[in-house]
Amino acid sequence: MPYKPPLILSLIAVLLCGGMLLSSEIIEVEVIRGDTLHGFARRYLRDPEKWPRIYELNRSDIPDPDRIYPGQIIKVPSDMLRSEIGDLSQLRGDVKYRKETEEKWEKAEDGSRVYPGDSVMTGRNSGARVDFLSGTHLDITSNSLVNIKHLRERPVASLLEGALSSRMTKIITPSAEIIPRGKSVYDVDVDRIRTTRVSVREGEVDVRGQGVSVTVQRGFRTLVELDEEPRIPEALPPPGEDIFSLDEDEYPGGGFHLQVAREREFENILRQDTVAELNEKNIRSNLKPGRYYWRAAFYDRDGFRGEYSHPREVTVSGRPSALLELTGFEHLDRDTGLMRVQGRALNAENVIINGYPASVCGEGFFSVTIINPGEGSVTALAESPEGTVIKRYVKTPEGWKLK
Repeated sequence: MPYKPPLILSLIAVLLCGGMLLSSEIIEVEVIRGDTLHGFARRYLRDPEKWPRIYELNRSDIPDPDRIYPGQIIKVPSDMLRSEIGDLSQLRGDVKYRKETEEKWEKAEDGSRVYPGDSVMTGRNSGARVDFLSGTHLDITSNSLVNIKHLRERPVASLLEGALSSRMTKIITPSAEIIPRGKSVYDVDVDRIRTTRVSVREGEVDVRGQGVSVTVQRGFRTLVELDEEPRIPEALPPPGEDIFSLDEDEYPGGGFHLQVAREREFENILRQDTVAELNEKNIRSNLKPGRYYWRAAFYDRDGFRGEYSHPREVTVSGRPSALLELTGFEHLDRDTGLMRVQGRALNAENVIINGYPASVCGEGFFSVTIINPGEGSVTALAESPEGTVIKRYVKTPEGWKLK
């Protein structure tokens, strides 16, 4: 295996510059085929005209600036390097990267360095992070292709397909440009027909397409189809814990992303499904006997996903899960949506009605007061060691019915 230099040396370089001493972290950079020191400066330095400083720092190893060789290591103060240079970290699964000057994809290693023009590709159930020297980063998810761009005003990446989460990094897609404002964090997804989806988690960003720009703030999202203008921003889907009290009339045409894993941290996801409803059958589907954790997130009609719910445990053993039934629905105040819900749950450790915990007596009976503004549906959830039972009741002209 070829020698790979360390990411950051614990050295302090003292450079003589106009009679002043300048201190900076030192980064080791490997020379590629065909480089001269002048070409190296144009490729990697913020100001290529300052290449003589690099020459002075490396004079003992570079007698002639026109003669540097592939594999040779050049020391560079970090504050002189272009900000688009970064390091790969937090690798998961199948991650490859390709140098701009190469045709072959190489297997990425933790600490592999990427430069302007290089590309990163992730496979199924894989991911990687790019930590730029400027302090910003990209978190790349499965089945994605990202190219680091040759632009110097800030770190810029091109997302050709797949999805990523960006921190203060400009992203270019086939249908849009996403320019962060300040300390912003946002998610970008590009599907097979080159539609771009942007969701803002912190701060705000400008999204441009076809000469039109919209500002998307925290908690909002926009969609940009190929050769179309960005849509007017709308609120993101509700947070994870709110999915159990969703009103279908408020979010028509959506569904749920369901994930199942062996461990609560979800580092190794066993199953990912898109389901129209959350119920015991969907959660337990295709699981062998054992203990698992599951979580779910709502996605709306345009394919935007909300946050995942907290992990919940489920044990597949063949034994029956909790029995759950709602028996009474009383409207206490229609203006506020205040309701009293009654029911019975057997073998249940916890019962939650539209996100409100219910106190269960010894024989399984419970009564809980909730706020249900839409009053169109009620979701009941009962948890037991054997699994989770979810039932949804909808209001009809004949009364409340189990869906």
